[in-house]
Amino acid sequence: MPRPSRRSLVSLSLQLVAAVLMLVGCSVYDAARAAVAAAEAAPAAQPLPANASTALAEKDNTLHSAWFERNFIQAYHKVGHRNPKWDPAAEAFLRESAPSFLGLAPGDTPDLRARATAILETGCDDPAVLYFAARATAESEKASREASELFEGAAPAGRRASHR
Repeated sequence: MPRPSRRSLVSLSLQLVAAVLMLVGCSVYDAARAAVAAAEAAPAAQPLPANASTALAEKDNTLHSAWFERNFIQAYHKVGHRNPKWDPAAEAFLRESAPSFLGLAPGDTPDLRARATAILETGCDDPAVLYFAARATAESEKASREASELFEGAAPAGRRASHR
């Protein structure tokens, strides 16, 4: 039987402390305060060694990229609102949006916003492109009216798309 990790033991002890405090009549606030204090007193986890394998992370990235390719790029080719005027730029924009969507890169890059603007100026109204253009715009301005309008435009267009 494998030994429990130090982190799981600390978590279990925090749960036990909170349960005991609640049983003896302490308020939820007191129990939460005690749990936070215990967590702060716990030793920090050890960093990964420099020679640790990144194979799992690379496999995850590959799987995420394949998922994005299937659900956005292939979907764009199959059911997207396409036009030879914007197809190459739209596909490139979708691919460049993948890292930020998958959490592998920051979403706020001036180049991505500039590409979004250029594609929209060609008249592209594909739901996926509108969505990623809205994300790129919203990253720089959370309360952007333009981003809000793009999100609103992407939603009805997505509902109208016929997914075969």
